[in-house]
Amino acid sequence: MAAAAGIAGAGTASPRLMVDPAPLAGDERVTAPGPPPRSGAVTPADAQDAPAPRSIVPRGQVDILAPLLVNDRLVGEIDVKADAAGSGDIDAARLAALLGGLLDPELRAGLTARIAGRARVPLDGLSVDPMTIVYDPATLEVRVTLPPARMLSQTVSFRGSETPEPGRYMPQARYAGGVALGATQRFIESGPNTGRAPLLLSADGFLTVGRFPGVTLQSGGLFTEVPGGRYTFERAQTRVSYDDFGKAIHYVAGEFNPALTGFQGGARMLGIGVARDYAGIRPFENIRPSGRGGITLERPSTVIVEVNGIETRRLQLDSGRYQLTDLSAASGANDVRLFVQDDLGRREVASAAFFTATAMLAPGLTDFGFALGRRESVRTVYGGPLTATGYVRRGIGGNLTLGAGGQYAAGDWQTNGEAVVGTPLGLFRLQGSASNVAGRAGHAVSLDWLHSFDRGGTSWSFTVLSTLFSRDFASPFDRLGRVNDNKWRIDARADWRRGPLSLALTSTLARNRSRTEEQRIELTGYYSRGRVAFSGGGGFEKLGTNGWRPRALLGISVQLGQRTTASIRADTRRGAVVGEISRYPLDQVGDVSGRVQLVREHDRIGLAGDARYFGNRFIAGLEQSLFYAQNPNGIGTRETIVRASTFVGIADGSIALGRPTTGNFAIYDRHRSLKGAAITVRDESGLVVARQDWLGAPIAPFNRVFSPVLQTYEVDPVPTGYDLGESRLSAFPGAFSGYRVPVGSDASRVAIGYLIGPDGPIATMSGVVERIGGPKSEPRPFFTNAAGRFAVDSLEPGTYRMMIGTTEVARFAIGSKSEGLVDVGKLSAKAIPQ
Repeated sequence: MAAAAGIAGAGTASPRLMVDPAPLAGDERVTAPGPPPRSGAVTPADAQDAPAPRSIVPRGQVDILAPLLVNDRLVGEIDVKADAAGSGDIDAARLAALLGGLLDPELRAGLTARIAGRARVPLDGLSVDPMTIVYDPATLEVRVTLPPARMLSQTVSFRGSETPEPGRYMPQARYAGGVALGATQRFIESGPNTGRAPLLLSADGFLTVGRFPGVTLQSGGLFTEVPGGRYTFERAQTRVSYDDFGKAIHYVAGEFNPALTGFQGGARMLGIGVARDYAGIRPFENIRPSGRGGITLERPSTVIVEVNGIETRRLQLDSGRYQLTDLSAASGANDVRLFVQDDLGRREVASAAFFTATAMLAPGLTDFGFALGRRESVRTVYGGPLTATGYVRRGIGGNLTLGAGGQYAAGDWQTNGEAVVGTPLGLFRLQGSASNVAGRAGHAVSLDWLHSFDRGGTSWSFTVLSTLFSRDFASPFDRLGRVNDNKWRIDARADWRRGPLSLALTSTLARNRSRTEEQRIELTGYYSRGRVAFSGGGGFEKLGTNGWRPRALLGISVQLGQRTTASIRADTRRGAVVGEISRYPLDQVGDVSGRVQLVREHDRIGLAGDARYFGNRFIAGLEQSLFYAQNPNGIGTRETIVRASTFVGIADGSIALGRPTTGNFAIYDRHRSLKGAAITVRDESGLVVARQDWLGAPIAPFNRVFSPVLQTYEVDPVPTGYDLGESRLSAFPGAFSGYRVPVGSDASRVAIGYLIGPDGPIATMSGVVERIGGPKSEPRPFFTNAAGRFAVDSLEPGTYRMMIGTTEVARFAIGSKSEGLVDVGKLSAKAIPQ
């Protein structure tokens, strides 16, 4: 995937991706000693090794790895599949593993009874009085609330309630790397630039060396066609990075965007940086939370904003930093998802809770980020002054977090401080900052409030974000200083949810110095029943110096199948009516997905759509828009975009071609003894993610990092008696890694025969088979039946001796041309074991 935007990781793990606009600065994970598990109970180690069981919810609904919070403390992440109203199911085994050591025996027994041995259980009906378990689709969190007296004594660990041991998994390749190659071609059919647009060719590569997680070099670039058949080249960020998994610290040297907090400014810089990321070291590349609600796109991307299952905006964005509030301002959203597809055809699905702003660190935990270097003056040119930026935050006691930071460059500076306080009325966060840039002093201050509670089956949530800026407030990253256009802004939201019905009252009140601000007050609602969901709302908005005017939205969506949804929405702002049929993608070979829209607005009418194909070795995409003006003010646009991308990977000398990956992959290297056999690779859900074909070894991309990955493979045909071993890959990949998975080996023969003594068969005896000469191998066990028959697996060509105790009783040989089952006949025992 594209190079990371910042040196700190994003909030959660792929592929179930979430963007937290004000990411948790610390991971308040809790471990607790508890009684040993009963026989047959699921332990945390079992839960991490085992793939999440398949959902009982039909495909097409939201599938996320949601934070599990116990009394607002993060204890882990859990697989949830649910719709925007919160109806769905949850991974029962992991729920029991994460909560089992925290609950007193009575509550633990009650939870076990509710689960009743099922792999997945509905979200409704999990609560055991006085404990409530609720999934909140607005914040995409599973919240457990119970009296502290019903919890076992707890100890705090920043590593969480379980610490995966990378050594328990297959080691990654000693060296691995690859390059994703993409081509994008636009055809413009309207306007002054009609014709074929310049061809864009992109390359995005990495090389990782060493043991887990390894040291990684990243680089790449974009070739743009210019007249005369030539191409210009624009280099992408180049850097070396290392992730300390045990301490959750990310180190980087080269070009990067520094980790930030509060009002700090930021831009690409050339230098060194270090940052702590408790929430998981860079779980995905393309979207990076930063500051107060920003995202950074490292590659040109199509961003689709979807609210309650209905698309509300589609943006073509170049690489750069954007504010989530800019994307979501028109939504007043209950459930917002961002679909981000970059120019290599790779797609992220990010669920966003836009109004989360306050982060509380557990006692004794420290979060920090520091960077030193020269900031970018023009694209990939670092002519700016030497710039230092940093911050540190510390959890103090159980209800206080304090933080401070600063930035400095050539006499320009900015300082900031913050305090987060937990009270019975909710969390309060106060931030203040002072600056002196280009000889002008300025200041900024913010006060945020967050409070959530459940009562009588009803969920309430309140958030207020308020900010005030002086005219000359700036950052050393503002190259020439500036006049701050913002004066003040207040974002507020109140959520009410009961069963399938939810309501949200949102407001944005702001004032800037250019009088161009957008202000609005909206009430939106959402209701789902079966396959049908309704959303709608109304309110008032004010643009700049214009007066307040009403606005209304209405949407209906119907689930036509496991992955196909039809919807229609109406918006009074542009007199728009949009009908859509969409098919959600699956990351499997041969998958076809896309959407078609029919759009009518007051000044134009048209058709838009996109389609994407997951091939075995590539991803191909097509986007088409046909819009015609309906009056002199309308703008007609007609264009076609064609994309194709592939990936070349190498791991310990094995090379393969496959679909673009976010940075992790496995090459399944077929042994010569399986020549002519086809390999099929499946993920945890049983979906085919790679196949052997005429291009050679299959390469299977991974969909997450710093999290267990399980893939299985099948071989067809398999010689009779051939021993394939486990036929699976259990991996724990770092940020960028590759795996070479041997499929088959010389040690694939199975020797069968009879062991006969002077008095007849040597019956019901056991021993081991040892290789004589050649490379040493592990002894293989055998036993004989009443007829003296035995079988020994995992043998390679060579000579072997059969040992019973310390006595050698017989020898046999496996020929180099043998396959599968090898009949070594009746072996006469040299000695009779006593």
